[in-house]
Amino acid sequence: GRRAKEAMARGDRLIEIAPALGGEVARDPSFDGPFIRFKTGESSTYCHQSLLFEGRSQIVTTFECRVGFRAFFEATSTGSLRYPTRFPRFRELEPEASFRIVTTDAPWAKEILDSGLRPILAEFGRRWGRARIQLAVDRFLVEVESSVTPAQAADLARLVAGVADLGRAA
Repeated sequence: GRRAKEAMARGDRLIEIAPALGGEVARDPSFDGPFIRFKTGESSTYCHQSLLFEGRSQIVTTFECRVGFRAFFEATSTGSLRYPTRFPRFRELEPEASFRIVTTDAPWAKEILDSGLRPILAEFGRRWGRARIQLAVDRFLVEVESSVTPAQAADLARLVAGVADLGRAA
């Protein structure tokens, strides 16, 4: 727990990953620690890491892209150590590609799945057993409950680019 937290505070893994993303490690008060800043097309994208649970060493690697969507949508893999977000306005849909889905707008969620998110989720689920995608009005997140290698980060960045394209087209 303590060593993992110290390594994250230094940005040890991010320094290794940054070249694979064509980005740079930076610090800003709006983030809890260091992060990688890079572009997905023309959109600002960030990669950062945190501990899943305080006092444990389980790492979450998050890709955050500043492309927005019409409503809130969250897909949490069935193998995730986290539960889907709960809120009175959220409605749970039928699972897709081993992901539990919650959204604020069920008809729109079905549209976004049909317009290309479904195969992205299927690929994501095949490669990462513990993962989550959150789409929101001002940004989206792609998260895996593990550390990643530079090659895995580059693969995740391609997945992020696919989600960003859906957001721009919507």
